[in-house]
Amino acid sequence: MNLKIKIYCILLTIVYIVIIVNSAYQGSADFMEGFKNGKDRNYTSEIYDLNLEPKDGKYTFQEQIKNEKDNQYVSAEVRSYLIKTNTSYSSIPSGLKIIKLVCLVSIVFLVLGLLFSPILFFSIIYSITKNRIITSSLVLRTRVLGWLLILFSIIDIIYTINNTMILSEIMKIENYEIVMGQPDYMMLVLGLVILILAEILKMSLKIKEEQDLTI
Repeated sequence: MNLKIKIYCILLTIVYIVIIVNSAYQGSADFMEGFKNGKDRNYTSEIYDLNLEPKDGKYTFQEQIKNEKDNQYVSAEVRSYLIKTNTSYSSIPSGLKIIKLVCLVSIVFLVLGLLFSPILFFSIIYSITKNRIITSSLVLRTRVLGWLLILFSIIDIIYTINNTMILSEIMKIENYEIVMGQPDYMMLVLGLVILILAEILKMSLKIKEEQDLTI
């Protein structure tokens, strides 16, 4: 097999492992906070990423923060907070509550599916390194991995939009407007690239089967 392809597969595997480990590390704090709230039966508080934009426009630098190196104050602009609120949801439209619940349930099922993504990923890499590049099984596994990533990304984007609308209903920040944060589109792009790869593999498999029949 081409040595370059093997090297690329090894590099891709290293990058994938780093991404998985980093995601697990970043998500561990969220998991522990949710576990703690569930254990204490604290179902009234919610944690949100609050993204803001000054009403007077960006780069107005209305805040002052102290630089302890020289004890001087520097101009600053708040863009985001991680907040914990006990605000009543009575003012939130039922539609937003339903969308949030559907998103949370969908994310749970998709996360369970994504737990198998490392298995799918490494089985694809293993097939490539063993010269079993064009097989119907490989095409299927590639498609499943691509759709899992795309669906998770779409639900995450909908959840982000919905949370922004909820925050706009329950909060109003002086001198700032609540805006939507930047969703992580990388998983969506990666999923689309993987689906394109699956279609290329499918076409290659079809050509291979036609050549075998001709022979």
